[in-house]
Order: sequence, then C-alpha cells, then structure tokens
Amino acid sequence: MDEAKIGETLATIASRDVDYADIYFQSSWHETLVLKIASSKMVHSTSIVVLAFER
Repeated sequence: MDEAKIGETLATIASRDVDYADIYFQSSWHETLVLKIASSKMVHSTSIVVLAFER
C-alpha cells in the first residue's frame, strides 16, 4: 500500500456517512540462523475497517 492509496482510502472514508473507521498498519522483520543458513522474512499487513450504520 503506497501513500497515494492511503490518501485515496482516507478521502473515501471522509466523504461518506461513516460511523466508525479504523486503519491498522503492521510491519515485522524475522530473521533466523540455523547451521550457517540464514533466512529472513519481512511481512507487511494492512487492515481497514469501516462501519456505517443504518439511519
């Protein structure tokens, strides 16, 4: 998810009758070393929750 997509998502949320919105970003790095064999893993995740209740 790049900066343009984040801006687009926030604009969409702000332009509608939204009762609740939550955006959560997570980035993690995991590295292991076993018998001189290295393994690296980078994980990025994004979660967007938008609730609009019936009026």
